[in-house]
Amino acid sequence: MPKADSAAGRAAERGTLIVADLPIEGIWTQLSLWESQALAAKLVRTKAEGLRDAPDDAKIQRKAASLAYCLRNAREYLRGGQSAITPRVVANYYGCMWLASAILVANPSNDFNLEKLESITKSGHGLGNIADEHRAFPDNEFVYVRESGFFPEFLKAQGLSRADLNAVKIAGASVRDVAGLEPERAGRLISVIDILARIPELKSTFEYVTDRPALSFGIAHAFYNGQEEAEDRSASGRFFSGPQRSRDYTWVALTGVAHLDQGFIEENGPPLTEHVLRTFAGHTAWEGKLAHPAGQLWWSHIKSYKSAMCGSSWIKPLLGHVDDPFSLNLMMLYELSILARYRPAVWREIIEGALDQYRALIEAYNQVVDRVIPELALQAISGQRVTATTSGSMLAPI
Repeated sequence: MPKADSAAGRAAERGTLIVADLPIEGIWTQLSLWESQALAAKLVRTKAEGLRDAPDDAKIQRKAASLAYCLRNAREYLRGGQSAITPRVVANYYGCMWLASAILVANPSNDFNLEKLESITKSGHGLGNIADEHRAFPDNEFVYVRESGFFPEFLKAQGLSRADLNAVKIAGASVRDVAGLEPERAGRLISVIDILARIPELKSTFEYVTDRPALSFGIAHAFYNGQEEAEDRSASGRFFSGPQRSRDYTWVALTGVAHLDQGFIEENGPPLTEHVLRTFAGHTAWEGKLAHPAGQLWWSHIKSYKSAMCGSSWIKPLLGHVDDPFSLNLMMLYELSILARYRPAVWREIIEGALDQYRALIEAYNQVVDRVIPELALQAISGQRVTATTSGSMLAPI
């Protein structure tokens, strides 16, 4: 673990390096440190350094007590050893809820503590579920964002603007019947399949199980950029020290989607233009231009996501606005917990009946939750970039 830094900004820039034979164990070791109120206060105090409205010691202590409590509950749910699929998906949801709560209370810039968490959860979890009886699973299962409760507060804390949140949530009474919904409200229902399609770690498994294209896209610097630079040098007659690249775009390759048609790529893929299918060194990929100011790095102008279980990816935002991976996983876990707790007929079909192909997908997803969610939470709680690796790897200390 890095030593404490007197400047939170420098600590965030440096990041946290975790080296362990099993990186997830090192991640939980770090999270468990803040189950101590004294160490949780140390974290909040460090993160508060340099804030214009720095919290006083009383507020820091309230947040520290809240953070320690949230993390202890999260660990007990997520590390409780549940193996059967039904109790596991329920425990995963509540564990993720406590990690989300820990993310909120660890932020010294807001007023979240246990009392405020209790106050907002009196309005519920902030998510709703409805099934369309005229469709078949999984296209009949929908999640939606409620007007109040925990989840909309979490979305706001993750940076979703008030206008964007208003465009996502369904205001007013709970949804009782899909068929009777007016078009504007119906357009804000999110099918369970649309959430699963946006989990990058599940991409290949999702496509194999469902025969549908995923809605996350691997992104990489396209080889064609090098060819253009070579052409620049050739045109200038300076083959080894040609002109500096001054274009206001970069070609970005989309990995793993060469089998999809251009219309799907343009409708659902990242914000690229002039899509073209190119082959280089036997590898075929869709490529497109990403516009950005000349001289700037392309990856600073596209939102990307990478975890221990997937490469650099772009996720299609839900309803055009929600693309935070932690929020997407929280929605997915909510839906699974609803099925496991309150929908025994369809849940039986999933775990041992005619829909058991989805059990395989859920079991794969549980592995994602185990490895990925705690690291996302650690990064958000600490406010630092996290690198978790094994001893002897290229990222481990020499």
